[in-house]
Amino acid sequence: MSSLSSVGGTSTAANQLSSTTASSSASSPNSSTGTISVGGLISGLNTSQIITGLLAVQQQQITSVQTRQSAVTQQETAYKALQAQLLSFQASVTQLAQSVNGPFDGRTATSSNTSALTAAASSNAIAGVYGVTVKSVAQANEIASQGFANATSQINTGTLTIGSGSSSATVTINSTNNTLQGLATAINNACAGVSATVINTGAAGQPYRLLLSATNTGTANAITLTNNLTNLTIGGVQPQFNQNTVGAAVAASTNSGSAVATSGGTYTGATNNTYTFTVDQTDPTKLDYTNSSDDTDKGQITIASNHAELTTSNADLTLAFTGTPNAGDQFTINTTVPTVQAAADASVTLGSGNGALTVTSSNNTVNTAINGVTLNLLANSAGQSVQVTVANDTTTAQTAIQNFVTAYNSVMSTISNDVSYDPQTQTAGALLGDPSILNIQNQIQSLVTQPVSGANPKLNNLSALGLTLDASGQLQVDSTTLNNVLSGNVSGVTLSDVRNLFAVGGQSTNAGVTFVNSTSATKPSATPYGVDITQAAQQATLTAGTSLSSNTVVSSGSNTFTLTVNGVASNTLTIPPSSGLGYTQQALVQALQAQINSDPKIGNDGVTVGLQGNALTFTSGTYGQASTLSISAATVLGFRSAASAAGTDVAGSFLVNGKSESATGSGRLLTGNSGNANTDGLSVNVTLLPSQITTGAEANLTVTQGVAAQLGKALNSLLDPTTGQLQNIDQNFQSQITAYQSQITQLQQEYNAKEAALTTEFTNMETTLSNLKNASNFITQQTAALQTVAGISSASSSVGTFGNSSSTTAG
Repeated sequence: MSSLSSVGGTSTAANQLSSTTASSSASSPNSSTGTISVGGLISGLNTSQIITGLLAVQQQQITSVQTRQSAVTQQETAYKALQAQLLSFQASVTQLAQSVNGPFDGRTATSSNTSALTAAASSNAIAGVYGVTVKSVAQANEIASQGFANATSQINTGTLTIGSGSSSATVTINSTNNTLQGLATAINNACAGVSATVINTGAAGQPYRLLLSATNTGTANAITLTNNLTNLTIGGVQPQFNQNTVGAAVAASTNSGSAVATSGGTYTGATNNTYTFTVDQTDPTKLDYTNSSDDTDKGQITIASNHAELTTSNADLTLAFTGTPNAGDQFTINTTVPTVQAAADASVTLGSGNGALTVTSSNNTVNTAINGVTLNLLANSAGQSVQVTVANDTTTAQTAIQNFVTAYNSVMSTISNDVSYDPQTQTAGALLGDPSILNIQNQIQSLVTQPVSGANPKLNNLSALGLTLDASGQLQVDSTTLNNVLSGNVSGVTLSDVRNLFAVGGQSTNAGVTFVNSTSATKPSATPYGVDITQAAQQATLTAGTSLSSNTVVSSGSNTFTLTVNGVASNTLTIPPSSGLGYTQQALVQALQAQINSDPKIGNDGVTVGLQGNALTFTSGTYGQASTLSISAATVLGFRSAASAAGTDVAGSFLVNGKSESATGSGRLLTGNSGNANTDGLSVNVTLLPSQITTGAEANLTVTQGVAAQLGKALNSLLDPTTGQLQNIDQNFQSQITAYQSQITQLQQEYNAKEAALTTEFTNMETTLSNLKNASNFITQQTAALQTVAGISSASSSVGTFGNSSSTTAG
């Protein structure tokens, strides 16, 4: 039975022949590469290394394409860095290329006494030294009411019409606001060009006064008012602003008598005073008086029948007593004047002696005394003489030129690094041998070094300004030469010549035709362009249909009119009524001009009033069809009905080698039409009169294109975001990078597929070997088991024979 059990055991082992497990497989995932790694556990082979070797050719192809892609990416990065440098260079070039309001148009104005006045200059100021004497500064009109006991003192009700200059409003005082502070608030809310505030002067008795201040300075902005606060109100008082006032008599708190005093009379002085009356200690019928503002104004007056009168050169003051005053009793009276500060214009004189010129202004900003210069008068400048020096702003010009040099050198350094090669380290720049970048370098260097055609021969290249190239291609600045040129120390060279060296410029043979500007489409003139004017620009002019008499009487009710300038209507303009024989023609012109200049809507439009024969004229300050004037009917001025007028634009064309190129006029500006072969965008200012227009060209214009202007065109061509050369280069790089990436992706996919196939093959081989090994092991086990079984059977047979033999023998 034991042998049968053993056979049963070998049967279980035999079942293992068909059993294979995952552990017998030689394949496993490689987490670092995402591919299957075959370990060769059964075969003993380094199957991963074998697979890598079999794929080496494919990997080399991928690496080669990646290397080429990386090189293109480096080139693209280098061009991006160059583009940034070129953009910075373009900014400095653009500043120097400005034909107007550029770095060479600046002026400085300095004052020899900045505590008296300061000065600022615009680009059209003429360099020189100007002597200025400040005769007076502009002041805003200020007037004040008589005194009141406090800010809430009650006043009469009614209306007050108040204004300053061309602004006015009517203020209504009723039971809701009939106090001193209420009146101040109502005036401030009226927006009449006048502000109001309640002031506590600290004077005895009635220290509170209402102060009115004009918003703007100048005599034309003096405060005007009509006071109708006359309705009687219990306890109410009418504020007075237009006459000297005598305040109420106020008794001292220390008085021992029962007398109550009232005051009256007039005051004609020029300052505010406080009179103090004291009952004499020895004679109660006498009053001693003093003036707090004038130590010499003192004395004694007599009380007669409870009445005392003080008569001086400034005052005729009266006191009336109810009751009997005691010795030592005191009474004060405040006398006030309304004008706190008179309205005044600023006045400055240019030069000295009989030929000195006086200029006035309604405010302390005087911009008509020196052309292009604004004088700011300070409060303490009256009576002071100041020298104002106007000079070219060389600092701004130097800064702009230095920025240009720095930006240029940065571009050249960037290019040099990109195309360099170091033989010691065998390191090459990213763009070594690139023809495009070498072309950019040569183009920029050529424009910097070549002379400017048509410019002043003494300053037609950068080297004449002190800017030269060194051996490495960098611009160097000779500061001495540069400063001499900018400061005007080089004979025959002006700052305008410096501008023309950099910017687009134009020189005309006629002062009535001046170059203004051009665009990148304008070509420099190989020979001068002719400027043929066929119509001069004119202002809008209104001329009265009826002539003025030698004296014009102007009365209320027929003395108002409105004027509309360039579509903007004035406020109602009022001619002050005339007195005597009326206005002379010139006096009427001056009165009308004053009304127009003070109007807040059209006062700054430059409208002038004049005479054509005996007829009034109104002329706009601008030229062209956009310049319009219209006037309402004003019979007293010769306009029996409303009238209007418009100006005319300049008209003409440019002549290039005898051929006409069209142009469009706007006011006095004539501009070459878009599409012109040579004069596209060329603009000139034409100030010629109609009588100066002749047949043919009125002027010859030489148009130059300076270094910065030429560089600007070149840089625009390089940097244009749509059609620029750098944009095209970048697109080419992007296309190459995309193509390489597609190639890399395809090669990687092929690599991955072949790797997966090889991995599968080696995995299957290892699996098969594992199965064979398992089968071999099983056979070995079975063989050993069979041998064991065979040994047991042989032993059993031997025992049985022996037993039988014994039995037989025994039997």
